[in-house]
Amino acid sequence: MLLEDSIQYKKKTWKNNVVRDHEGNVFRTIPDMCRHWGISPSCYRERLARHFTLEQILTYRPDFTSTDHLGNTYRTKSEMCNHYGVMIGTYNSRINRGWSVEKALTGKESTNNE
Repeated sequence: MLLEDSIQYKKKTWKNNVVRDHEGNVFRTIPDMCRHWGISPSCYRERLARHFTLEQILTYRPDFTSTDHLGNTYRTKSEMCNHYGVMIGTYNSRINRGWSVEKALTGKESTNNE
């Protein structure tokens, strides 16, 4: 659904006091629809202002995960650094200086002599 279609769609549905998502689900309000899709109303407005389609507004999930040298996944880089006891600023500085993720997190690199 294009932005123009979603705006026109909102105008039509607001007259009936309902809001419909891109799948046709009916909600009483935009905040109700946002809650259902797990986004805030402010996020909805920001994405609408950036000309996202209704489907993109409701379903886009940026990938903010971080993965360490062992393949463990963390929700954030900060969470990963906390796990290793390294300050995030120190980690970022090390990475910017060309250190590997392993060395930046542990202070050393493994030696695989196989």
